[in-house]
Amino acid sequence: MKSISCLLIIMNIAIGSACNVKSKVEPNQDAVSLTNDGWQTYFENKEYQNALNAFKDAIIADQEYTDAYNGAGWASARLSSLDEAVGYFEQCIGLDATIVDAQAGLAFAYQADMNYTDAISAAKTALQTNSTWSFSHDTSLNYKDLHLLLAACFFATGDYSQSLTEVRILNSTFNTTVGTIEGKAALAEEIERLRGVV
Repeated sequence: MKSISCLLIIMNIAIGSACNVKSKVEPNQDAVSLTNDGWQTYFENKEYQNALNAFKDAIIADQEYTDAYNGAGWASARLSSLDEAVGYFEQCIGLDATIVDAQAGLAFAYQADMNYTDAISAAKTALQTNSTWSFSHDTSLNYKDLHLLLAACFFATGDYSQSLTEVRILNSTFNTTVGTIEGKAALAEEIERLRGVV
């Protein structure tokens, strides 16, 4: 009798574990639908407030659905709600650290908020995860923008050598002596020029 009850307990634990695994693998379909609407119906049409509302509803439907947090982060960033954007990106990354869109979005949000050290860290992480990243919901943003972000942030923190290294990834023909005032000025001009072409 004792062995039968032990077997039943083990079976219940196994079934419970299988259910838990299933719920993690298969997100709530309302969250998926709301998130897809957020991206396709609103975000990609530059309706960022409507997109944010859809992503927030998706988070309510499933608090572990990472793409809803990712979307909320991007929509918040496009609405210049930088603290909110950072919070959503951090929640997304906390659930799944491999989501490059969230890592890249976090880098851009930090840069916009002039938090250059954290922007550098987030951009490096994104590029280490995917060195040829491109944002699927706005293909005008890609890994080149992350290198440009790094160049600008390194310049802002006074690390002109690293800034030059990042610039040369984007324009291998550019060179200057960053130890001189003229060299720093030339580097700043090249960063500004790259903003218009990357």
